[in-house]
Amino acid sequence: MAGKSDFSRERSSAATDTAARPLVTDTERNRMITEAAYRRSLQRGAQPGNPMEDWLMVEREIEHQMPEPAQQKRELEAREKLRAKVRELLGGARETLNAETIRKALVDAKAHLKTMGEHTADTVDRVAASVEKELVEIAHRAGRGLGGASERAIQAVDRTAEHLEKDLTAAAARVNEEWRTLTSKTGDLLHGWRDRGGQFLVNATHALGEWAKQHGAGGQPPRYRAGEVAAAGTYECAACQHQLQLATSAHLPPCAKCRHLEYRKK
Repeated sequence: MAGKSDFSRERSSAATDTAARPLVTDTERNRMITEAAYRRSLQRGAQPGNPMEDWLMVEREIEHQMPEPAQQKRELEAREKLRAKVRELLGGARETLNAETIRKALVDAKAHLKTMGEHTADTVDRVAASVEKELVEIAHRAGRGLGGASERAIQAVDRTAEHLEKDLTAAAARVNEEWRTLTSKTGDLLHGWRDRGGQFLVNATHALGEWAKQHGAGGQPPRYRAGEVAAAGTYECAACQHQLQLATSAHLPPCAKCRHLEYRKK
């Protein structure tokens, strides 16, 4: 039992410290650059090219994907500021909540952070992509977990007046409970929605789903790449199913077991 507890603490500590150290070692970084540059030369086939240009181009891509600790810190700070602004804008939405409201909140939050001038436009764009992916994840979970409750609330409207109030009350209670569970698992980005009325939360579910479709996410949960900032939670390597627990928002490292670069959120 003690061994399991020690292992859990080690996993949690490792996840918490992710942003305080390089995501990959210099050796790993050079290996990634070498392999990627070689793939570029193969893709070019018989066409002439400059190996040094291949190397430099790939090196810039890897540097962008795997930021150093100082840049990780800047991105984490920018992400929290952006999330706070999105939370503020979405928290004030009531009768007007729809896919356009969500889109506008993200656009306005990005513009606000860029106007402040504390972070580069590239940093803001990177963290905005992270927050958008977080919302897609919430939309997926909301659609999957609240679909039945939402449908019952809608169907209740069509039932006889004799049972209408009872059905609506029960459906609203179910939706509220589902949202409390959802927000506790996905962080506080939509915390302001937790205790709204059942009909509002039904509308919120549909608005998120519509926004995700317009965003090109469809009904599939997002995939996460090493180097991205990700919200707290459990992530599973897409290759070997090894799990990584993030205690707070942090940059995802390559899989500790197989060094694969792609994850799914559990």
